[in-house]
Amino acid sequence: MFLSRLSVRRPVLVTMLVGFFVVFGLVSWPKMPVELLPNIDLPYVMVTVVYPGAGPEDVENSVVIPLEEALGEVNGLRKLRATAMPDAGWALLELELDSDVDRAIEEVRGLLDETWSEMPPGARRPLIRAISSGAAPVMQLAIYGDMELPELTRWVEERIQEPLARVDGVAAVQLTGDRQREVQVEVDQGRLLAHHLTLGHVVRAVRVAGVDIPAGTLESGVTALPVRLAGAFASAEDVAGVLIEAPTGELLPLSAVAEVRDGVSPETTLARIQGRPAIGLAVMKRPDANTVALGMALNQRLEELRGQLEPGMELRCFYDASQAIRASIRNLLATLGLCILLTAGLLYFFLHDWRGTAIVAISIPCSLVGTLTFVRLAGFSINYMTLMGLAITVGTLVDASIVVLESIAREAESEPDAAVAADRGTARVFLGVVGSTVTNIAVFTPIAFMKGIVGKFFVQFGFTVTFSMVLSLLVSLTLTPMLASLLYRKKAAVGG
Repeated sequence: MFLSRLSVRRPVLVTMLVGFFVVFGLVSWPKMPVELLPNIDLPYVMVTVVYPGAGPEDVENSVVIPLEEALGEVNGLRKLRATAMPDAGWALLELELDSDVDRAIEEVRGLLDETWSEMPPGARRPLIRAISSGAAPVMQLAIYGDMELPELTRWVEERIQEPLARVDGVAAVQLTGDRQREVQVEVDQGRLLAHHLTLGHVVRAVRVAGVDIPAGTLESGVTALPVRLAGAFASAEDVAGVLIEAPTGELLPLSAVAEVRDGVSPETTLARIQGRPAIGLAVMKRPDANTVALGMALNQRLEELRGQLEPGMELRCFYDASQAIRASIRNLLATLGLCILLTAGLLYFFLHDWRGTAIVAISIPCSLVGTLTFVRLAGFSINYMTLMGLAITVGTLVDASIVVLESIAREAESEPDAAVAADRGTARVFLGVVGSTVTNIAVFTPIAFMKGIVGKFFVQFGFTVTFSMVLSLLVSLTLTPMLASLLYRKKAAVGG
């Protein structure tokens, strides 16, 4: 047979070939993303529109209904669900499983741009995002101290949130339980009626006055400087001084019809540590970020930030996805190593030949590590599915090598030349080895083409098993006869 004959005559070539896959697999291991599960794009798109100050009915009539009419034209749409709530409305689009989520997001953005004129003036631009399996926080923190919540919120935004957001791989840092400073305007209905005003007059006056307006350019020689009229509010006094034009032509300050005061935003979310008010932080990662590497970088940054805490403050980490992933990966790797040791031990128990046991014990790691080469080239990550595929195939990896080795050992009993025995023994069982391996491939490969969302999670599992099967077949037909021709040489010479 060509492969076995080439292997026994060119052992250096076979060693270099197998070594290439092994070395490339070892190099690929630290560079591959490490996740708990494969990061897949689910066929869902979320659209959120914030409409401050609006009630659920206003949101439904002014935001949700136009959203449903516009988004109903998206290609590949299966279901559309929309909900109205105070201050915001959202729509969830379920697409066909084979839909391109990125293209769907661009289509949604285009449709909303065309129909945005139908939205109320106070509505903010829509937030469009895809829902991914890796969208959960990679780390959850909480901080508390002796400050009031508004002051603590500002401190956390400047000293904790911004430094964490600058860590490479972080997409966003979301706060929970924070209280933002805001200017509250409590309108007196009686004063409004006395001046023939409505709440709409107040809203329009505040909206127009609280913006910066471009005012052209100031030219001096070869220099041109932009000029703007500063109208943004800096304090509650600025808001109180806004002028409102009454229907009678009278100009009134806002303080004449309302009470204006500094305040804090209402409690929409809560965070507590042992009953004490706190602020929670949820760290979200980018889709292409390595969770384990990101967790190590975040923990290093947290150690630096803990040294900057004010007296009485405490920063705690309640959840770290990288630690859970590392523990799971360690357990699975330990199981994988135990499988290899038990397989080698059972082989020696039945074969009573350390040379055959050594050949198979070498073939298993070469096949497993070499499989990582194809796993990386396929764009997969190190996760439970890929490692489970490797663990499951440990038993089947040795089947081909054992069959080839047993045939070579039998030929070596009557053939004094170990190289000839290795070639003949491999050729004798070639069709059987190929047939058994192809049968295993035919069983596991269809798993990679399962339909539905569950099938997306098993793609990496199915292909990892297939990669390891193909490489194990190559190893059994090249590395195994080459090692046998070397290790059985002395035995063959003595027998002759």
